[in-house]
Amino acid sequence: MEQDESTRALDSFVAKWIAAEPELGIALNFLSPSQRASHAAFACLARELAHTCFAIREGDVAVAKLGWWHEELLRTHQGEPRHPLTQTLALHMDVSRLDPTLLNAVIAAALLQRERDPASDFADQIANFEKLFLPLADIEATIFGV
Repeated sequence: MEQDESTRALDSFVAKWIAAEPELGIALNFLSPSQRASHAAFACLARELAHTCFAIREGDVAVAKLGWWHEELLRTHQGEPRHPLTQTLALHMDVSRLDPTLLNAVIAAALLQRERDPASDFADQIANFEKLFLPLADIEATIFGV
């Protein structure tokens, strides 16, 4: 059976995620087949945001990409996703439960990461990361009912 376009697109993002973090890809094997697509889509979305924050060197490109993701997350909350990752999430769960305040917090924290000086010590580094990853974890808990 030939895969549809959205499945191929999701598979492409999952392959990129597993190539970057192979140990996390193993975790997908511990999920039931019905849970894999949504969990993989969320993990890839989180990776896309983190990559934009920390790996894209061109500031204007990163800011534009984060702005696009912000719009996409808000559209997803409204039931109008366009990206394969958010479409997969919307297909498998009630995305209307997403809190726009958390969506805004994730993007604001990502933008702030772009402007920060390097952390002065480990505690400062953790505090900086928490601003991005705690709202992201809250979103994950909301959409997966944890």
